[in-house]
Amino acid sequence: MTLKLDRKEGHYKVSDVILEHNHKLHLPKTFHLLVSHRKISDLQAFEIETADDAGIGPKVAHELASHQVGGPLNLSYTLRDHKNYLRTKRQQEMAYGQAGSMLKYFQDKIAENPSFQYALQMDCEEQITNIFRADAKMIWTMHTLVVMLVLTLLLELTRRAGLLVCLSDSTILEKL
Repeated sequence: MTLKLDRKEGHYKVSDVILEHNHKLHLPKTFHLLVSHRKISDLQAFEIETADDAGIGPKVAHELASHQVGGPLNLSYTLRDHKNYLRTKRQQEMAYGQAGSMLKYFQDKIAENPSFQYALQMDCEEQITNIFRADAKMIWTMHTLVVMLVLTLLLELTRRAGLLVCLSDSTILEKL
C-alpha cells in the first residue's frame, strides 16, 4: 500500500494497493485466543482452583478442560494463562496469609538489624518448602560451636598420640 499526502487538504490518501500482499491477521475461529480476548470465566476459575486443591497439576488440569470443550481451540485460555492465574492467586493469598506475615517479619528484622539474612526455597509450584535465617548472634554461636569442635578433635588426636598439648582459647581463635 502506498500513501500520499494531499498538501491542499492536509490528509493522506491511498494511492496504490497490491492485494496479493494482504492477508487475514487472524483466523476467525481462533480469534478468542488473541491476548486481548483471552479470559478465564468465574466457572473456569473455580475449576482451576478445585483441580489445584485436589493436587492436579496445571498441565493435566488444562488438558482436561480442553478435552471437556472439544479441544484447546475451543478453550478461552491457554496453559500459560492457567499457570498465571494460579500464581496470581497464590501471590494474593500470600499477601494476607501466613507466608505474607513471615515475609513482613523478615523485612522488619532486616530494617532493624542489617546482619540479619534469610533465604527461601520454593518448590516447582512456587510454594515455600524451606526457610533459612541467620543473624549475628546465630553466626557467633555457630563460630563458637566450630571452635569447640576443633578443640575437641585436637585434644582427642593428641590424647591418642600420647602428646601433651597446652592450648588456650585465644590461640585457637587467632588460628581460625
